[in-house]
Amino acid sequence: MRIVYSRSSTATQSLLRRRHILTVAGLLVRTGGVAEGFHPVEGVLLFEDPATASRISALERPAFAKVASAAHPGDALTV
Repeated sequence: MRIVYSRSSTATQSLLRRRHILTVAGLLVRTGGVAEGFHPVEGVLLFEDPATASRISALERPAFAKVASAAHPGDALTV
């Protein structure tokens, strides 16, 4: 399984640019609307934390905590 984790640091930053980069990398597919028109390709789990300050430890971020519990030996993690 490939696990993808993405976050933005501030409210003014957007996950949209990160989603575009992940689409170019072949990890997401664009399906429609501007913001929510992306979904992971088969075999990829996507977790996102919007507007998460760097002073918050990784395991305190809701989506990253899910990454930690979803990951198994042999999985690939893209951050």
